[in-house]
Order: sequence, then structure tokens, then C-alpha cells
Amino acid sequence: MTPWSDQDHGVIWEDEHGWLQARVEAYFTVWGETFTSLLTQLGFAPCSGKVLANNRQWQGSITEWKNNTGRWMQERGWENTRYLTMAMDMRAVYGQSELAKRWSHSLELPPSSLRENVASALTANLLHRKRAHNSFGKLIRERYGEEAGRFDVKYRTYVPIAQLARNTSWIVGNTEQGLSTKERLSWLLEHTIEDGALHAAIHEADQAWEAVLECRLKAEGYQEQLQWQSTGMIDPDRLTPALKDSLKASSHAITKWLKWLERRYLHG
Repeated sequence: MTPWSDQDHGVIWEDEHGWLQARVEAYFTVWGETFTSLLTQLGFAPCSGKVLANNRQWQGSITEWKNNTGRWMQERGWENTRYLTMAMDMRAVYGQSELAKRWSHSLELPPSSLRENVASALTANLLHRKRAHNSFGKLIRERYGEEAGRFDVKYRTYVPIAQLARNTSWIVGNTEQGLSTKERLSWLLEHTIEDGALHAAIHEADQAWEAVLECRLKAEGYQEQLQWQSTGMIDPDRLTPALKDSLKASSHAITKWLKWLERRYLHG
């Protein structure tokens, strides 16, 4: 998270029945609107994808959320798979954390046949990315618009590594919630030693991660209508040679890591 990150959140409540369930829903409808509005006033821009507690899609009882997880796994597609990866990043921040733990259990290992299909869907979603380097190994700059000549550190390196670490951790069998990308990379390094190619790619990504974070912070934010925003862009010419080399190394690691997943789950 950066000082100009937007807000993404939802709300989960205990199962109730009859008239009490209706009252609970009514309460959290107002709560979600209030919570989202206050964060907006504080300068946190609402998620453009409407992953917000004031959206009924991101509110529900524990049973509703478990049903959602099951549907996302069974009815695969780009959008449902994206929702599933959001669930993998879920962290309880307030209230009864036990509810979050109970929901996270629904993310744990499904039957092997379903698990393979979900792994394929997760891998396919990862292939929709902006490449970070060209065939000559140079960083790819934006070609058009206001950001022409700059490098998109957020979507060419930062987000791909975070997504790879999250999705691969789930595929390998780590369903613990609340792990940072660095913690996931460390966990994967311990549990992928037997596969040399995958382990090497993860190791390269891990070595470059701190530099990627530094570059992400260099892509400073700006205020628009009193809300903080960030383009995620940096000028490569203003980076030290060491940082540019680390970005290139992270890009090569991403490519190797994706190729391993693609061979294993899409063309295996």
C-alpha cells in the first residue's frame, strides 16, 4: 500500500434469520455508505471497480460469502477469477476476525480436479499484462499521451510480481491470509526448491522486489478533487543504473515465472 492507494473493502456478518436478517442487511447498507463516504472525504479514492462496502456485491453473511467463493471457483471466467484473487488477499481489519477465518477456509484446497481447473484460470488471467521489456531487453516506455516516455512501474513490474506471488502460493498450497508479497515470496522459496526453474524465477523476483518497491514509491501521487491518485509512472532516465538493472531483472523473472505456470497449467 502506498500513501495514495485507493480504497477496496467489503463487509461480512454472521448468519441471521427472518426479520433479523433484514434488519442486519439494512444496517450494513447504511454502514457501508457511511464508511466509504468518510474514507473518500479523507482523500482515499474509491476503487474504480466498485469493490466497496457500499456495493451489495461486496456485502453479505458468512454463508453468502462462502457461496460466492464456490461460485467463483466453479463458474470460471476472467471476472470471477479476479474476484477469487481478491478473496485471497482478504485481511480482517475490524470486528469479529473469526468470521474472516471461517470464510478463508472456503478458499482452502478444493478437490484435485477443480484445483487444477482453478489453477489454469488463475494462470490465464496472469497472461493479461503489460510487458516490461522488449526483445532487446530494454524497458518499455509509454508511447502515447501525457505519459509518453515514462515507464509504468505499477502494471509492468509491481502488480505482476504481487499477483504471481499470491496465485502461485495458493496453487502450491499456502492458503493463509494476510501475507505480504515479501512473505509470500519467502514462503515460495522454501517450498519450491525441488523445481529448479520455478525456484530460480521466484528467487530473481525476490531479489528485485525491494528495488521495485522503491521505484513504485518514486511514482509520486497527486491530488484530484481532494483525493489522492497515482499514475504509477516513472521516468527511467531519473533512475540510478542499479534501479534500472533491478527493474530489468524483475521483468525477466516475471517472464520466466509466467512461462513455467503456462507450461504446467495451460499447455501441460
